Amino acid sequence: MTDDKTDSHNKMSSGEPRSPIPGLWLLLSGAVLAFFLGIWASTSWYPAPETDGPLQTPGAYRYVPGRAISLAGLVDHDGHPLDLDAFRGRWLLVNFGYLSCPDVCPLTLSLLNQVLVPATPEAKVLPDSARVLYATVDPARDTPERMKAFLAYFGDIYVGVTGSESTLTAFARQLNAVFVSQRKSEDEEHYTVSHSSSVALINPEGLFVAMLKGPDSADQLRQFLKEVVPQGQ
Repeated sequence: MTDDKTDSHNKMSSGEPRSPIPGLWLLLSGAVLAFFLGIWASTSWYPAPETDGPLQTPGAYRYVPGRAISLAGLVDHDGHPLDLDAFRGRWLLVNFGYLSCPDVCPLTLSLLNQVLVPATPEAKVLPDSARVLYATVDPARDTPERMKAFLAYFGDIYVGVTGSESTLTAFARQLNAVFVSQRKSEDEEHYTVSHSSSVALINPEGLFVAMLKGPDSADQLRQFLKEVVPQGQ
């Protein structure tokens, strides 16, 4: 005769799998689904806003939405006061240098010319209305007349910029550039000027939106501009 209690115990200990708890599985499934939906929503529904930070081009940096600048106190190579409103609607590249510069300045101007005056239309990354503001860091020697004669070799896309040393220093600071003259006295004629070789980019609204340290090559400068300036317009 079989004991009912013993029989019940054997059934419970027989090793047969127990039925899963439906509520637990539903809870785990919901958590996993919510996790993946959260990832998808964060990347698809709410794209991260643009902020200040480095660009993909080495040495390049973007400012969002851009920084207001002033040209007050500066004159062009014709001696006329510069007004930022006169450049509205144009992309501007700003580079600092001086006419007696032995190496860096001529190289940078050459790279700018390669990019702004490309060999083929397909290589164009800036509209024809774009201009280069070439700001001297040596106003004692770089008079408007000298700058005009020098820049004439590069075409009418270049605008020479000069002014007092203090005004040029203030302008450079607005664009995260610096320069220091090695001139010891007013009578000294042969001296050098240490300066930033960066290229600053001002958008058609007159805002400083990006800069490139260097540049080291035309390809690097071209890549930088393609990252910031809308193409095909």
